[in-house]
Amino acid sequence: MEMKDTLVVFQCCKKKQDVELYPNDEFDFTASIPRTNWILKDGEKRFILKGAIDASSHPITALSRYNGYFYASPRVRTRVADETRHGSCQFLIMSAAYCFVDPFQKIHKYEKQMKGETTRYWLKIGLPKVLEEFIVTSGITRAYGFFSKSADYRKIFEAASWSKLSGLKEAGYFYLDEARGTGKILEISSQLMLNLLDTNFAEKPQSSKGTKVVFIRIV
Repeated sequence: MEMKDTLVVFQCCKKKQDVELYPNDEFDFTASIPRTNWILKDGEKRFILKGAIDASSHPITALSRYNGYFYASPRVRTRVADETRHGSCQFLIMSAAYCFVDPFQKIHKYEKQMKGETTRYWLKIGLPKVLEEFIVTSGITRAYGFFSKSADYRKIFEAASWSKLSGLKEAGYFYLDEARGTGKILEISSQLMLNLLDTNFAEKPQSSKGTKVVFIRIV
């Protein structure tokens, strides 16, 4: 198995389903974050108590649970699943209720959006530190995010202390500019991610399907 030295982070979505697509896969990445996994546990407890997470629902893998525009193409799920099992990339999905989850991590049904009070809570409790620890303990040398331009997921990603992370050679995130319509933006974003995976992030395109691509380099 190749060393997984590249991390790709992308956002969750509002639309969810209850069908398990990967019954033989399961993974919990919290062993990689021994110092900060309490942040994930506290957040989950908080949102269960608030009723945002339906703890009575049957948990399924995150890659199965999310069913919105970013995940609409079967090729997206197939590529992420294959890379997670056998490739050189690791993936984390940024969730408004669970913060960060591996694609094969089992999660309950929930309703929560990354904005306003929720974003402020995650920033206050130190969610960016989870990302920092995971990058260091996993030997990540490149980290890339894919987010909507107006989404608060970018705030979490940007808040990490990137300049202090040893071994990191490049980090940044992509978003689409001058694009209209949530569905279109997320569909193009997922295709952009697939294209960059195909090229191993060798070049940063300036456009995708006629839409301007912006890459914000942090490191």
